[in-house]
Amino acid sequence: MAIKEHGQGVSIGTTEVPDNQEKAINIESAEAGNDLISASTKNGDESIRMIKSQHYAYGDNLNNTPKMTITPQSSQILFDTSAGSNTDFSFRPEGTEVMRINTDGAGVDITGPASIQDSDVTVVTNSADDVAKSLVFTKSKNATDGAHTAVDDDTVLGNIVFEGSDSTGAFEPGAKIRAQVAAGTIGDGRIPTELIFSTAPDSASAPLDALVINPSGFVEVQSPTNGSRLHFMDGATERAGLKAFSGGLYVDTADTSHDMFFRPGGSTTSLCIDAGNTFVGILDVTPTKALDVKNGESGGDILCYDIYTHDGGVTSSDERMKKNIIET
Repeated sequence: MAIKEHGQGVSIGTTEVPDNQEKAINIESAEAGNDLISASTKNGDESIRMIKSQHYAYGDNLNNTPKMTITPQSSQILFDTSAGSNTDFSFRPEGTEVMRINTDGAGVDITGPASIQDSDVTVVTNSADDVAKSLVFTKSKNATDGAHTAVDDDTVLGNIVFEGSDSTGAFEPGAKIRAQVAAGTIGDGRIPTELIFSTAPDSASAPLDALVINPSGFVEVQSPTNGSRLHFMDGATERAGLKAFSGGLYVDTADTSHDMFFRPGGSTTSLCIDAGNTFVGILDVTPTKALDVKNGESGGDILCYDIYTHDGGVTSSDERMKKNIIET
């Protein structure tokens, strides 16, 4: 071991050599208040450098150019690569890279599962325009990072999964939202995609598809057990519903005390189905017959070509069955 005084400091090294070569420890006072301690290895590849007891660097001692600096401040710690070095931050526990912070503006790459413990995730955009940031899922069918192979039918573009602890102490999915490529033409700027919402019923161990928005914007309600249903709620109270079952369509009100009204234009009831006795009223909201047209009032005319009856028509002629009788 050799101790050598050189320049403005002292070197403790393996041999007596010129400055900045094969030093093991270098203690300098380049100027007042700017103390520097560096521990170096052969050929000047510096391992640790401390300036003013606050500034740590890893770099090239030969050129006096730190490759990375760590600077504690009052409310934060800054990790910096040297200007123009184009050096990413790579995190490699046990030698395997799990996260990389890119210096080219591409963001953060996480190659393994990521978990955020007991905290919300917030995407903040501070700008004067009307554009916000996005949560983006990308999918290529090429196994090489950064390379592109077109997706095809049923390719899943991304999932959002909601899990909870079950009775055995394991996390199990309870609901899921997924974007999936639908049948269609994959072309330049064209990815026909459907959005699928899945929930886990009480009898199933995994989420089942319940609602699909297809590429044409149509909404499909699905049910794997008892037909497709669409319920209309008033708060927590069910008022009516649609049910597709065995090739038919049922329109249901919640109970026998609720009538069914059809109001084209939102004001005048054109058709009413009375819930108590299932009478049908045309332009009548209180039908008293199986088919009641405007309660027999003027304006309840029926215009048709042929009328057929099951047991023959009523053909009796009685003045008690007529209105507006005049003498001829």
